[in-house]
Amino acid sequence: MSRYDFPVDAGNKKTVYSIIASWVEPGKRALDVGCDTGNLGAFMKGMGLSVDGIEMDPVAALSAKDKLDSVSVGSVEDPAVLDSLNGPYDYIIFADVLEHLSSPEATLERVKPLLKAGGHVIASLPNVANFRVRFGLLFGRFEYTEIGILDRTHLRFYTRKSGTELFRRAGYEPVGSRPAATYMPTPLLYGWPELFATRFVVKAKRP
Repeated sequence: MSRYDFPVDAGNKKTVYSIIASWVEPGKRALDVGCDTGNLGAFMKGMGLSVDGIEMDPVAALSAKDKLDSVSVGSVEDPAVLDSLNGPYDYIIFADVLEHLSSPEATLERVKPLLKAGGHVIASLPNVANFRVRFGLLFGRFEYTEIGILDRTHLRFYTRKSGTELFRRAGYEPVGSRPAATYMPTPLLYGWPELFATRFVVKAKRP
């Protein structure tokens, strides 16, 4: 099983997947970039959307193909993969993906033609301003981990502000931002999101 193979906990409104699901509508088309084994896409299909995916891991992609309408194997940074897609889409989703890319801003610009006019990109980004990271820095620690905010495969780190600005620079209009932290008490998460969120989910519109 992939280390990113997370189930959808529809009852927990503080998770990335639940926030994304609350921002999509039945009858629409979505592209799930980095779909892994297809759990999020399958949940959205159950909501009445049609969902295609992109996944680099061929083993995970094989599992996703049983759940989604179609899955392209490869990287979203590969022009040939983008050319193989059957757009346009109402939504392009990057759930914990952009921070792994060498050029996230350029990627957001390249996928724009795959979005319908007025369509949305929805993405979750790690919050490097989280209190645990801040506390570590106070004592001179910035240690990578296998998963989480300091995942050793992350190439970029964001705050709520810089994550929102990423979409503006790529030519999108940010229309929503919500904090996510699966196990954080709600009063802390919503009272001080910059401090207690592990990720921010941003929704941005193609003009």
